[in-house]
Amino acid sequence: MASPVGFLAWVVVWAFNAFYLLLLVRVVLSFLRLPPWHWASRTLGAWSEAVTEPVMKPIRKLLDPYQRGMGLDFSPLVVWLLAELVVKPLLLHLVLQAAG
Repeated sequence: MASPVGFLAWVVVWAFNAFYLLLLVRVVLSFLRLPPWHWASRTLGAWSEAVTEPVMKPIRKLLDPYQRGMGLDFSPLVVWLLAELVVKPLLLHLVLQAAG
């Protein structure tokens, strides 16, 4: 029988990967500039924004004084970097602890 820690590790890794995918979808759709009535804007865009906005909004507020007047939003990049540098090592530790 699988351990509860192993199952928890699997769920957390799956959720993290889903968040990564939704962040990527949001970035790609922001570059495409689809009209609001387009099916991708209504479905994928709305869903990815609903999931990623609570994480990106505080970072966007921190970056706002530095990127004022620029046409690019660097908050997805900062979220990705923080996830790579902070969350992924924690997930690796959790997975290794579940395996060992």
